[in-house]
Amino acid sequence: MGLDKIVAFPQLSHPYLVELLIILFFVVLTFLYKDSILREKNKELKKLQDELVLLNGSLESKIKQAIVDLEQSQKMAKMGSWVLDFADGNLRWSKQTYEIFEIDVTIHENLYELFLAKIHPHDKETLINVFRESLEGREEYSLEHRLLMEDGSIKYVKESCETLFSQEGEPIISYGTVQDISDAVLIRQELEKKDAHLFHQSRLAQMGEMLSIIAHQWRQPLNAISLAQISITVALQLQKYDLSDKKQREEFLEFLQLTMGKVGLYVQNLSEIIADFSDFYKPNKTSVVTTVDKCIRKGYSIISASLLAKNINIELDLNSYSHIKLHENEFMQVIINILNNAMENFIQNEVKNPQIHIKSYDTQDETLIEIRDNGGGIEESIMGKIFDPYFSTKLDKHGTGLGLYMAKMIIREYHEGSIEAKNSDEGAVFTIKFKKYDAIATK
Repeated sequence: MGLDKIVAFPQLSHPYLVELLIILFFVVLTFLYKDSILREKNKELKKLQDELVLLNGSLESKIKQAIVDLEQSQKMAKMGSWVLDFADGNLRWSKQTYEIFEIDVTIHENLYELFLAKIHPHDKETLINVFRESLEGREEYSLEHRLLMEDGSIKYVKESCETLFSQEGEPIISYGTVQDISDAVLIRQELEKKDAHLFHQSRLAQMGEMLSIIAHQWRQPLNAISLAQISITVALQLQKYDLSDKKQREEFLEFLQLTMGKVGLYVQNLSEIIADFSDFYKPNKTSVVTTVDKCIRKGYSIISASLLAKNINIELDLNSYSHIKLHENEFMQVIINILNNAMENFIQNEVKNPQIHIKSYDTQDETLIEIRDNGGGIEESIMGKIFDPYFSTKLDKHGTGLGLYMAKMIIREYHEGSIEAKNSDEGAVFTIKFKKYDAIATK
């Protein structure tokens, strides 16, 4: 048997072979095309991977730099930050927060207990209550308090906090800041001491003027007492009454009782004058709710004798009925100081028919006082300086330059009001403005 007889190969016709080759060609071509595309995609992917690595490196570097910048900024501002996660109760601090509380930066546990241990005992309850109330009211808060350090020193810090809440109203996370404001508080305390010292100087500077006013206030009752004493002495020396006669003795006793009654009234008047001035020189530690008209009348009563002695006519046009929170004596000092300045200006300029007009009235939210005089006004060149400390136009008269400065401080710091001066056609006009207590209370 021949080989061709044993193995039989299929006989392919020429057309089928051509089709098979064509199909095979397209399969190979497709494979090569996809392989080419895959290689291009791999190249793009490798490029993107390389760019991503560079981007991650750059982003990591920027994050590190941002952290460094933030830490440096917090260090310069003496401000740290903290985050409280309510899910796990975890509290996280920035580096500056650790430095403010003087706690080792490697400690990450029990930070809340360490935080509470640093709070000044007198401030701890207040801080805890404020934080609790902020959660209940879903409001942010800001609070100044003290830290008691291990060496016994005290730091002053300002805490601020804002909390995010879920839709159900549950707290999720709190973000807070803490800033060391010790330097600012110490400066503020020094300024308060300085203002208190200036205030004391201002009162001492007014003492001489007030003593002169007291002399005017006392002159009339002292003269009356002297006349009463003289009348009794003369009656006795001239034997005006025959004390051996019952009727005349009764008349003498009646005369003596009447005269001594008048002396008692004069002595009471002297005592009231001293009481008024004693009260005036006692600074009010707390404010009272009253009207400005009442304080103006009290201040006027103190200085009225001195004004009348210098023939100065003063007109009161008081129409304020709203209540104001006032430190009465300090406010009276402002009124008396302005009146004293007007009085001295009248004398210096030899003003004929000197007059002062005090007017008070209310607007919707404010109470205003205007004090006008006809003394010629304030020189425009010094108008902007009259409320400066130690500025005075009467250095030759030993003026301290504290009167109007302290007036501004009293109105602004004690009462959150304002005082300004301007000129009218006749003289100076001082305007004082207060927020009405009624308006503040209803807001």
